Amino acid sequence: MNVALLFDSSDPALGWNYGDAVLRRVLRTGALQRRQAHVRVSTGDILTRVLTPDWPVARILATVYSPKRFDRLRRQALEAAVVNSIVFCWLVQNLTEDAADELDSAMAATPGYLGALDVSFGDPVQLAMFGSRCPSTSGSGVLPQRCCTPGSATGPTGR
Repeated sequence: MNVALLFDSSDPALGWNYGDAVLRRVLRTGALQRRQAHVRVSTGDILTRVLTPDWPVARILATVYSPKRFDRLRRQALEAAVVNSIVFCWLVQNLTEDAADELDSAMAATPGYLGALDVSFGDPVQLAMFGSRCPSTSGSGVLPQRCCTPGSATGPTGR
């Protein structure tokens, strides 16, 4: 299963370099390392307000952030982040539901954590927002691939 862990990039506890802060916090949980599974990780900003400027927030939430079977979203916090901030994502591919639950539970107390959802690349909107936004690397370890958003030379944080 593909699972997106979402974060509010403007949370002061994550700091200006929120991509690295999230990386450290996810890896510190040990949840991915304990599984010793072959996973693929992609990281980056989900630019919903840039890519869908005419969509009302309710449509963005119902279309982009629409889990099918794994729903651990904190909806009020996610809505606030979509309106006022940029949502930062750790997309983990080839994750079991047990591993996703463990990772979600371990991240629950992390400042700025907006929750997790399953992502379907068969859904054209989710593919555009999550799948084709950032390249990923595969390997037996967890090695996030940094990526730049269009027009950005600064990498995943966009700052």
